Amino acid sequence: MAAGPGLLRRGTARTFADAYTAAAAAGGASGILLPVANHDFARLCCGTRHAQQLPAAFAFLFTWPSIPALYYGEEIGMRFVPALPDVEGSVLGPRYNRAGSRTPMQWEPGPGAGFSAAPPDRFYLPLDPDPGRPDVAAQRADGRSLLHLVRDLIRLRKDHAELGTGPAGGLAVLNDGYPLAYLRGERILVVVNPSGRTERAAHARPELATAKPVLGSGVSVTADAITAGPFGYAILRS
Repeated sequence: MAAGPGLLRRGTARTFADAYTAAAAAGGASGILLPVANHDFARLCCGTRHAQQLPAAFAFLFTWPSIPALYYGEEIGMRFVPALPDVEGSVLGPRYNRAGSRTPMQWEPGPGAGFSAAPPDRFYLPLDPDPGRPDVAAQRADGRSLLHLVRDLIRLRKDHAELGTGPAGGLAVLNDGYPLAYLRGERILVVVNPSGRTERAAHARPELATAKPVLGSGVSVTADAITAGPFGYAILRS
């Protein structure tokens, strides 16, 4: 669903939700793996998709009833680096080079990013040249960082059986437009807004008005509507 900074709302979650439902019916939801990226596909932070959009994406990843899979560096928002050299067949054609997802892990600021003390020309692939690139050390020190959010989401999923793949979970999609809203179990509401503007969805579940935020920001719920601010997300419990 996510788009660039202009967020033209070109997507819908319906296609994905329908495909997930069909796959779960065929083989069981507990066996469906949902990766954010891997060495062959672009990272979440790629092109016009920017860091501000990532928290909502991770809120979805860890609350949907599939098995979340984290590729290295996604937990700090490493970006897909374009225009890299062709290394070991990384170029798949004129429009895509997989090397952009394979750059060194960014452990700390400074030369080598804590990954290696070797000269830059000895690196398998170069570091992300962006001077503002994220790193683990800085995000460990910042309680509001993406790294801490990912840790909180992992802990939340572990502590609430409804958010897992087991029988306690279940799934009821309340809105497959903007914002995406769904129930896990009978008491956990998840709201994700990948749009850069405030979105509102009606619902017919008045009991959700008592749902209290457990994690997230920019979301409010009343007896008949769910409202989410730009890139807002929340996990709420009634």
